[in-house]
Amino acid sequence: VNVITLVTRESRGFYTVQSTLEYKLLKDDKDAHFSCEVSFSVPGAIRTMESHSINITIHYPTTMVELWKDSPQGLVKEGDTVELRCQGDGNPPPPFIFSKEQPDMVLESRGNLLTLSSVSRKDSGIYQCRPLDSVGQAEVKGEVQLTVHYLDPAVVVPKDSEVMLKGENLVASCNALSSLKTVTVWYKVRIVKTHHFIAAIGSLYILLS
Repeated sequence: VNVITLVTRESRGFYTVQSTLEYKLLKDDKDAHFSCEVSFSVPGAIRTMESHSINITIHYPTTMVELWKDSPQGLVKEGDTVELRCQGDGNPPPPFIFSKEQPDMVLESRGNLLTLSSVSRKDSGIYQCRPLDSVGQAEVKGEVQLTVHYLDPAVVVPKDSEVMLKGENLVASCNALSSLKTVTVWYKVRIVKTHHFIAAIGSLYILLS
């Protein structure tokens, strides 16, 4: 900080004061206001006059980036629309480039928002965003891991109807591929036939985790 003050006495006896501030602006000064104050002594008092304040707009490149899942809240499942939002600390806020690792591909986005519609398990992976104002600096990027959960249709084995003798043991399996731990429920439905209608009556429920 350097302050240069010049006081000039005019021919009529008035004084002109000129004070110059030399200040190296920092990133933290983006919200600071500058003003000056002039004081002079009169008999029995000190009079003070203050100028209006000015704000200086400071431009600086992005040095830190954060990327997060904006929606949906909680776990993501197949068919959801996912929004990833990127934010940096540069001023003015820079545009961003979004990409996905493995394979490395640039994705179409709008400003600082990436929208993935009707996601599937293939959309799982690491997503990145990079500011365009960080050229020439060390790589600045934000990353987030996206996991799309899924549950495939259940398959029962045996697949077809079985003819068995009374007293035999029925062995059946229920298989489904899932990204999370599943809970299996078995139902037994008894078909009742009459001359007028056919009804299905459920009577057995077995819960397996």
